Amino acid sequence: MPDPAGTKNDGGLVFGSQVVTIDSVAYVAENISIDAPSTIIEQKNEFGVPKGQVIVEGFVTGTATLQLASSATAMPSIGDTFTLVQVGGGAAVNFLVSQVGQSFSQDAETKVNISFRKRINTPAP
Repeated sequence: MPDPAGTKNDGGLVFGSQVVTIDSVAYVAENISIDAPSTIIEQKNEFGVPKGQVIVEGFVTGTATLQLASSATAMPSIGDTFTLVQVGGGAAVNFLVSQVGQSFSQDAETKVNISFRKRINTPAP
């Protein structure tokens, strides 16, 4: 794959961010952070020696900063869905917007902070 416009990658570094589409609006998402917690259930014998364990996946949550393309760009809404590609080009994951902030700046582009959660169920058509 050629280098993105305006860049020359000397060494194959993984860098950049992702363009996400939320409710038909494209945003550049920066500072994407995804947290995938778990709960661990441990079993020990009568002497306290580990005997077994179960790891249960938790709810996947995250945050990102979205660049607004212009003053007319629509803000995302709570419940809107979008897709992010996992680090290293892994599978795409569906998320739901769970929180939307607002940010205004005088000498820089306007950005919006969002929080999101991994979508667990897909609604019936």
